[in-house]
Amino acid sequence: IKDLVLMKISNMSSDTREQLDLAAASGVEFDLNLISSLSSNKDLDKLLISNIVYQAEGNKGRFKHALFREAVLSEILWSYKKKLNRLIAADREANNGSPEEISRHWLNANEFEKARKYLLKASQVSCRIHAYNDASVFASKALEIWPEGQDEDNRIETLINLAHCLKVSGDLN
Repeated sequence: IKDLVLMKISNMSSDTREQLDLAAASGVEFDLNLISSLSSNKDLDKLLISNIVYQAEGNKGRFKHALFREAVLSEILWSYKKKLNRLIAADREANNGSPEEISRHWLNANEFEKARKYLLKASQVSCRIHAYNDASVFASKALEIWPEGQDEDNRIETLINLAHCLKVSGDLN
């Protein structure tokens, strides 16, 4: 599958390849408006007829298979992936994206301070809607990347919230 995808993308124009890279950095499912707004060429027709992605419901695009996305991602240089994730995270911030999505892209961009901020927001949102398992996952990830000795009061508060979420979700270990 990887060879098939690589063969297809080797013949793509640089504009279409840029769009495909943005889509791969976004996820298996992605917002077509996001890809159009962040790419230099706003026309997505060549991307959509590539047989690698397709238009799903509404303004969503989707990779035909998760392995197609993996193949594209494997060909993107690490520094360029970070750049793409920074662009996507900044756009999602400006356009009120979900804290979960924004944190994922900041994490992929190695912007841990910004990621932590959105992981904590995602944890709070999840806790408010009684999704305690999700809240505990976000809080745990925030604590993993929290620099030692920094903002200890909020760190302790996050630990208390994590303990609460774990307790009410039934995870007593």
